[in-house]
Formats: sequence, structure tokens, C-alpha cells
Amino acid sequence: AALPSFWETIEKKYDKFVNLSESVEGALLAIPGRSGHLWPHNLRHSMLNRNYAEFANDLAEIPQEFNQRFYPTDEEKLWAQKERKAIGGKIILWSLAGSAIHKTWPYLDTILARLMIETDVKVVLVGDVLCQLLEQGWEKEPRVFCKSGIWTIRESLSFARVADLVIGSETGVLNAVGMEEVEKIVMLSHSSVENLTKHWKNTQSLEPKTSCYPCHKMHYNFDYCKRDETSGVAQCQADITPDEVYSAIQKALG
Repeated sequence: AALPSFWETIEKKYDKFVNLSESVEGALLAIPGRSGHLWPHNLRHSMLNRNYAEFANDLAEIPQEFNQRFYPTDEEKLWAQKERKAIGGKIILWSLAGSAIHKTWPYLDTILARLMIETDVKVVLVGDVLCQLLEQGWEKEPRVFCKSGIWTIRESLSFARVADLVIGSETGVLNAVGMEEVEKIVMLSHSSVENLTKHWKNTQSLEPKTSCYPCHKMHYNFDYCKRDETSGVAQCQADITPDEVYSAIQKALG
């Protein structure tokens, strides 16, 4: 309730003030409890299938140029280079989960096992403390580095810039390197290519086959999100197979 007063106060300090609140969540991703969340799927898709970055630029009344990125400090850049040198070889940074129920891919163990057997790639796993549950069983594998809840978000973002490949769902880590040259694989869920990855560099966008994709909805539980009965995750993530991801990894790493 106090936000309008806050915006009104800080607006006076600048020649131009651009308010991007709800420019994605709310405007282009329907929020539960609001009418658009229950619109027919085709109507919601036709109305909300717009690129997030383009919409933000239109709000700011600036040219359609795309250079959004994470800016590490000099110390963070040096730290990332030291970590990369210490790990060595070809490195995949894997962002294990996002902030919503539909941003966890269920076949991580399958891919990690195949990578350990068939390649010499190193894999760094990142996420919050809860993501340590997804890392279980890999703690003693010397080519898998379990950093969830250990590295800060800024450390994860700094390292992502120097990895050979970054993999994950629609997470902040993938967004932060969208315009970097590093190779990327993203498992889409509630956003389409048009919404999210249209302008990203060196990105393979893996799209689910389920009929509800892209739903253009915010989800806080499974009330309106189709759940895969076998894996327990969102159907859109379960639909992206290990073979698809492995093929994308092969393409990205040559």
C-alpha cells in the first residue's frame, strides 16, 4: 500500500523515472486471482505473447536495443576466473531451480550420469539451500561441484559468465547471461521463445509439448499447473526429455 507513495517520492529525484513494476508479472504473466489468469488459453496467448525486454523498452520509451546483463565487480571477475582455473576443463554451470514450482527439471541425475560416463565435462550445480536436495548423491563425484547454498547469487552469476555452457529453467541465472556470448540451454515453462529468449545470444530454447504451454501464468502451487504424476514436477518440465537436453549439450559443446 505504501509503494505509490514511495514511487512518488523517488520520482522527484530524477529527470526521468521508469516504473517497471508488473511489467512482466502482472502485465505479461497473469497473476492468480486476476481475471486474465482464467482467460481461455488461446486468448491469453494472443494477448500476452509479447517479448518482455521489448515491452520494458517501450515503457521506458527507449530504442529496441538489448544489452541487459549482470555487472560483476572487478573482484568478482577475478574470483570467477580463479574458480574456473581451479576446476579446469570444459565446464557446465547448471542452475537447478527457479523461484516457482514449474522451474525444476526432473531428470538431472540421468544427464549427470551420462555426462560422467560419456564425456570429460565438469558440472557445477548452483541454487539456493533447498537445491541441496537435488544435489544429493553427487557429493563424492570429483567432476560434479555442489555449490547450492554455498555460492552466493552474485558468485553464481559471476561464474556463469566464464562457464562454457549454462543450463537451467527460466531462472535469474539464465536471464543474467541471456545477452552474454556463453552457450545456453533453457527449459521453457510459462514463457514462450517470443516472451523470453527471442533476443538472447547463443541460446537453445527447449519447448514443452504439453497443450498448456506456454500458459503465461504465475504459479504458486499446483492449483492451475498441470502436474506430472510420475516425477511430481510441472508437466511442462517433465515433457522435456533427457535425450533432448543431452543432444542440446552435444551441440553447444561441439
